[in-house]
Amino acid sequence: MVAIIPGLTGNGDEIYCKNVAQAAIDNNYNVCVINHWGALKTVVTSPKLYCAGSSWDVKEAMEYLSETFSNMKFFGVGFSLGANILGKYQAEEGLKSLLKAAVCINGPLDILEASHNVENMWKGIFSKFLAKSLKEKFLEHEDCHGMIEEAHYIDMQHELSKCFTMKDVDHYVTSRVMGFKDGDDYYRSVGCA
Repeated sequence: MVAIIPGLTGNGDEIYCKNVAQAAIDNNYNVCVINHWGALKTVVTSPKLYCAGSSWDVKEAMEYLSETFSNMKFFGVGFSLGANILGKYQAEEGLKSLLKAAVCINGPLDILEASHNVENMWKGIFSKFLAKSLKEKFLEHEDCHGMIEEAHYIDMQHELSKCFTMKDVDHYVTSRVMGFKDGDDYYRSVGCA
């Protein structure tokens, strides 16, 4: 089985996920997608977000898959942020990894450096696009904001109103919810390299 981990704002409906899934199916593999928090309008049941360091999500998914499909071998493919998460999972698990092999495509190995590049690339347009996409995802799940506020003492509406770039989202929301001092502390801590 091939487990696909999408990029930052992606999910199993992305064309790159569908293309890899189809290629795997064409070669007689089963396929699953390990979607991020709230993807495809799934119900959010905890105050936990996902981030570049969410290797625990891959670990939990792989444990479930290996129990459920105990006769299968597993392979991972991660894209962009998903590549970092997959690489981090592999590094943390080492020989205990439930994956026979993993491919990390276009992963930001140095998250701090990648952040600087995203902020400056194309005059910041890409950073603004990513921030807008994440804000929309967070606002789609407004029903879970109370859980986040209670667990992390963060007013999502207020903090999201201050976010116009990815650096803003990571400073005001991601780092605080994930327990980091600020955006740079988060970036330094979650890379798979």
